[in-house]
Amino acid sequence: MRSEDAAGNTYVAATLSGSVSIGGGPVLPGPGGTDALLARLDAGGVPVWSQLLGGPAQETGSRLVLDAGGVLHLLGSYENGADFGGGPLSGTGTYVTKRSTAGGFGGQGTLPFIAVSGPSWDKRPVVAAADCAGRLSLGGS
Repeated sequence: MRSEDAAGNTYVAATLSGSVSIGGGPVLPGPGGTDALLARLDAGGVPVWSQLLGGPAQETGSRLVLDAGGVLHLLGSYENGADFGGGPLSGTGTYVTKRSTAGGFGGQGTLPFIAVSGPSWDKRPVVAAADCAGRLSLGGS
């Protein structure tokens, strides 16, 4: 998934397993299982920041929404032990995490984390959209 802002920056989200290097940058070691990736590339395609997130089990990065206020909303599913910046989660479900476009996960780029519980890790957001006030609407399976 990807989204672009008015300045031509591209934001990318994906699900992967193992480690990854974005544009020759540092290798990001995966926490385990499958993990979610979020990255920003500038208008010329040069990596600005990237981050893998998750835990020892299975996590996905299913949808990425950039709202009018410049806030990224990353949606996906998680299993026991996933950590998206607020400490390890127990159980399984769907998550939504909000991040500033100024930075990746952690530091000044961190905004509140929101977890939406679900009965199973395989329940994924299918549709997500933000209105002009930054309110997020979700639909899933």
